[in-house]
Amino acid sequence: MWLFLSLTLATASAQDGGNPPVPDGSEDDGHRLERIVPAPPVALTSDRLDVGALSTDPGLARWFDGAIRIERNDRVLFSLESGTDASGAPLSQDSIFWLGSISKTFCSTAVLHLVDEGAIALDDPIGAHLPGWEPTDASIDGEACTVERLLAHECGFPREPPIAEMGDLRDPLRNEDTRTRFLEAARRVPLEFQPGADQMYSNLGYELAGLLVVAKGTGSYDDILQRRLFEPLGLERTGTEPSRVPEFFDRVAPMAVTLGSASVSSTQWLGLPADAPSRVGAAGNGFSTPRELTRFFEALANGAILKPETFATMVRPRAINESYGLGIVLRDRDGSPEYGHNGALEPHGFNAHISTFPSWDTTVAVFVARGVTVLDATSIAQRLIDAIMGKAYRSPFPEGVSDWLMANAVAGVFIVMPAWVLIGLAAMAIRPIRKPRLAWALRATNNAGALILIRGILGMHGDGFDRLVWPAVVAVPVCAMVWWRMQHDAAQPVVADHPSTARRIVGWMGLLFAVLIMPVIGWLVGVYAVHFVLMTAFAIGCALRRGPAASGGSPHPESGVQTAR
Repeated sequence: MWLFLSLTLATASAQDGGNPPVPDGSEDDGHRLERIVPAPPVALTSDRLDVGALSTDPGLARWFDGAIRIERNDRVLFSLESGTDASGAPLSQDSIFWLGSISKTFCSTAVLHLVDEGAIALDDPIGAHLPGWEPTDASIDGEACTVERLLAHECGFPREPPIAEMGDLRDPLRNEDTRTRFLEAARRVPLEFQPGADQMYSNLGYELAGLLVVAKGTGSYDDILQRRLFEPLGLERTGTEPSRVPEFFDRVAPMAVTLGSASVSSTQWLGLPADAPSRVGAAGNGFSTPRELTRFFEALANGAILKPETFATMVRPRAINESYGLGIVLRDRDGSPEYGHNGALEPHGFNAHISTFPSWDTTVAVFVARGVTVLDATSIAQRLIDAIMGKAYRSPFPEGVSDWLMANAVAGVFIVMPAWVLIGLAAMAIRPIRKPRLAWALRATNNAGALILIRGILGMHGDGFDRLVWPAVVAVPVCAMVWWRMQHDAAQPVVADHPSTARRIVGWMGLLFAVLIMPVIGWLVGVYAVHFVLMTAFAIGCALRRGPAASGGSPHPESGVQTAR
């Protein structure tokens, strides 16, 4: 049980994961448009692509749900789809996938679009544009977090918003009440280093970048991106606001994890809202289709969105990290530049990767719709790029027992464990109590807390259901069961009376752990602290209060333990 809780908590910080892939080092000192025309490798001179090894790889049918698209010169060289969308229809090149951190490229492009218009400058301190901030905010020793440094992850913001101060300030892009408090809290976040001195991949930084776009634009964040980026390209199923797409909830790939070798929808199993990933802010709230995301990245690389000099700045390797530009991952492929990004929404099961090669006029996009843990879209994309370059095929799919176990790890936490907890609670409701009262009551309420936590993590704590309704749905019947059993099945002592001092110490330490674990986890997650404190206090109160059945002092027929008086 405690291992399960630890694994559950560990996933909370990875909800819009997706570190940029670590590219090979490149010696190119700048990727300006006029310079990115090297002669392509011989393997790229043909419009045919040999992906037979991937197509016949047994791992593809066993492990892959999602879509793949390779385009060259506006011509599809290879495409593949496997699995179904939320309506049960087969996935297609027009199905909708969540993008995770690929959303950062959308955000960065929107900011740079504002730079092109002169609304902001790259060397402006972000404090000069964020509401309620001062130009000197987010600075150390006179070095400020500028717009350019923010987009390059060079401001020193931590990877995630601090949970204690900002854990309950969800969805500031769409919630104006939350936005003001989020910005105020972000002002007080200590920087990890002097801006410009180092790099730290930061989702908090990109949440602020999204709020910068809202502050300098007109309308919602999605409205701004639609007008500036997506509508001019004719992209109808790309954005950050699901309600804008009429068929979104039918065409989106469902959140799914691997159980055995099958795909199980965590959306349906835990009753998750299909738009939960849209609540993570500009760092990871985007969605698109294989066809449209390919079109966007091709347009970006070909100069159809930003001015040439602005795009050159976007893809110029940074002095601190040459593999990252401004919201875009950089890599060199035998002298030809590769621009792209990857993204993940764990433990939801989504991950994606896109790479575009302007000098080859080729784009590779991979969307994984089922979490396998040991398989990600970037691994598949790298094998496809190898095929494009004529290199030998290497399978990206898991092999062996250890890979199978890892592939099922997420399902173990979010599918198997909830079922096990529910079965355990049902058994506690009907079986005689064989443990001391306090330990039994805490076990029941802690199990209820675990169910609340699982659904809350996957649902992003983003609405009243996750915060209030779901906790009540779980806690009320469990607490009622605890009260009833403590009143009518009171044969056990409150705590165990161990014969040795060592065992008594271990017993009391176990009880202390059981008392503290859920309130501490609730505090760390930043949403359920009050819920778990009240549930724990209720369990303690019920265990200490003697019901009418205790007055006789007779032992329980199966327990063999005399009631404490």
